[in-house]
Amino acid sequence: MHGGLLWGLVKAVAALAFVLGLFAFGVHLLRRLSLEPRGRGDFRVRRRLALSPRVSVVELEHRRRRYLLLVGPDGARPLPPAAALGAEEGEEETPGEAACDD
Repeated sequence: MHGGLLWGLVKAVAALAFVLGLFAFGVHLLRRLSLEPRGRGDFRVRRRLALSPRVSVVELEHRRRRYLLLVGPDGARPLPPAAALGAEEGEEETPGEAACDD
């Protein structure tokens, strides 16, 4: 009689572990697919310049420093600082640049 009771307890614990594992996997997926921004949110998109329908250059600001990223279907890659490209601080945009909403 004790063997049947023990076997039933093992099956119940295994079923509980399976359900808890499914729940943890679902929570993990929801966090990865969440559209909410993470972190402190102190990154700011200064402007975006579309080079093609799928490729653009994005200027980000983070804690008073600016970064350039080349964003495309393969991901994002950092570009040299704006000063290395000859841009001066306070330089006005050229007519072809697309500014982001501030």
